[in-house]
Amino acid sequence: MMRAVRRDKDKALVARGLALALAGLAVLSGIGAVGTPAARAAEPVKERQVVYGITPWTGKEYGGTFAPKMVDTLFLSAGDRHILDVLETDVYYWPITQEFMADWMGYRKEIPGKLEVRQDGRVVATLAKQPYTFVYPEGYFGGQVQLATGEEAKKAFAGYQKAIDDYYKAADEYRKAEEAWRAEMSRILDQVQKTGKPADPAKLPKAPEAPQPPKLLVMQPSEGYVIDLPAGRYELRVLDDKGQEVAGTRKRLEVFAARRSGVGYQIIPESKWTVPVEAGDPTQALYVSTEATFYLKAFDAREFNRYAYSRMTELSKPLAGSGQQSAWQWVLGEERQGVKLEVLQDGRVVQTVEPKPYYVQQSPGYALGYKIVDFDPSKPEFEGRQPSFVAYKVHLKLEPGAHFALRLVDKDGRPLPGSGREVRAVRADPLWPLYAWPALPLVAGLGIATWRRRLKPRQILEG
Repeated sequence: MMRAVRRDKDKALVARGLALALAGLAVLSGIGAVGTPAARAAEPVKERQVVYGITPWTGKEYGGTFAPKMVDTLFLSAGDRHILDVLETDVYYWPITQEFMADWMGYRKEIPGKLEVRQDGRVVATLAKQPYTFVYPEGYFGGQVQLATGEEAKKAFAGYQKAIDDYYKAADEYRKAEEAWRAEMSRILDQVQKTGKPADPAKLPKAPEAPQPPKLLVMQPSEGYVIDLPAGRYELRVLDDKGQEVAGTRKRLEVFAARRSGVGYQIIPESKWTVPVEAGDPTQALYVSTEATFYLKAFDAREFNRYAYSRMTELSKPLAGSGQQSAWQWVLGEERQGVKLEVLQDGRVVQTVEPKPYYVQQSPGYALGYKIVDFDPSKPEFEGRQPSFVAYKVHLKLEPGAHFALRLVDKDGRPLPGSGREVRAVRADPLWPLYAWPALPLVAGLGIATWRRRLKPRQILEG
């Protein structure tokens, strides 16, 4: 009996040892598999293709996408200047983001020739490549970009280079002037220490002012086809110097127009200025609490077909715009300048607001928080700083029964079409009535159950 028990224990120990050994081998094999070539991420398969590089004007900036060979139709908005280029590069599909990618840095070859635009079998334009560049008058993050082409692009870039050279010269002169000023101040300080007599403040040399770098930014000019067409369907192809079509360059082009246009607003709530809300549709109302402060920025707005707009901006993504052929979207464009905002109550103007710069001041210490203050560059606390944003500040106290609205007016006081917005107050009614009605059957059921429980013993006694 004792021997049988010992044999069973030995078998259990052996089985446990084998199980641990197999588990260890499994772990080791798993670790080894990580380092094998089969377990590494597979490199995408690249194919050398002739593609269209597209720099579309999206309404507020120039985007970037491209049309690989499997895409046969390009989309561009009507009445805007876009940039096209035809190149040869390596293309691969990236499944993580579900889009085609171009290895521009690995291989990039310009396809020379002229771009021919045809409509209904008729040539409507033959475009040659020309220099173009992007001009940012207020810097790259200033919110404005301009397209300069041809000689204008060359002049803009030359002017930018001159501004940079002038700044470096001014900075060098400032450095020398500052060294001289420091030497003079050191000499005056030594003299004060030796004589014990304070220097006359009126005779102290004035410190030189550091030059400010130019805000202007101009990119180095490139070459491409600048295209601007009315709405319609076209065909594109590149012709070489002998007038022959370059293989792989034939594409269809659909130029689409906006359905409606107007004025769109970007609304910056005072309580969350980093999360602005856009209101492009003129039929939309602004919902605010009965007393609220918010900031508005006004833009040109156009309503485009969502499928066409998505294909224009994300053509390298095969699923871009899928299922949205009948949907429309408002796109905010350039910011409106030289206009005022009017607040109306029951059709009467009660406020006229002009745009002003504001600065977001973070709360001191480790606690989160901020406050939005007027930006005054003459104050010492704003020295060397830039405003956080420029907008119309609106403070509303909505009275019950009153009708409020906003609109933009030009310098002559004429309302801008499509700029009106109704302002409605969000009612802050208590929520308990919403829960009271659903709970009413439950309360009634409990009451009936309690009444019946009290009734039963009496019936039994009476019986």
